[in-house]
Amino acid sequence: MSSMSGKQGRMRARTEVRRDACATSLLVKLRWSRSRLMVRSLSVFVLSGAAAAVGLVACASDDDETKPSQLEQPLSFEESCDTMVSWPRKAELNCQTCISGAKLGCECAREEPWNAKCEALAKARSAEPDCTSQVLDCLALCSDCACKQSCLAGHDACRAKETPLQSCLARTCGTLCR
Repeated sequence: MSSMSGKQGRMRARTEVRRDACATSLLVKLRWSRSRLMVRSLSVFVLSGAAAAVGLVACASDDDETKPSQLEQPLSFEESCDTMVSWPRKAELNCQTCISGAKLGCECAREEPWNAKCEALAKARSAEPDCTSQVLDCLALCSDCACKQSCLAGHDACRAKETPLQSCLARTCGTLCR
């Protein structure tokens, strides 16, 4: 009988080892599934942001209502750039929507306090011949102020239009992006 209980003890020990190995395997699979889910969620978030940007462009206001274009004393290009680069939530949808909506204005966001606040400045920048698509693309791809400074090097007229726009965006969207 003692040999039976010894055998049963060994079988239980093997079963427990198998359960532990199984649980570990399931945990690894769960972590892998969770990381794939996070990648998918991130993809959905990025696509949602792109859809929101397209939506803002699609419903951009064409009316010439007078809207305040600047808040208080404008910041220098360096001050506004430093402010915007330091925003911890600059990649979040609410922040990006504010930046786009403040520049474009949108009927669909007419109740938002930031809607079209910087629209006149954005239109003035767009009308400036020195603000070529290459300069604007360069600015859009930069993530730091030194890069933005190099994009504007030799484009003083564009810089003169970009500075008040960046100042307006830094002040208008600061609360959502900080």
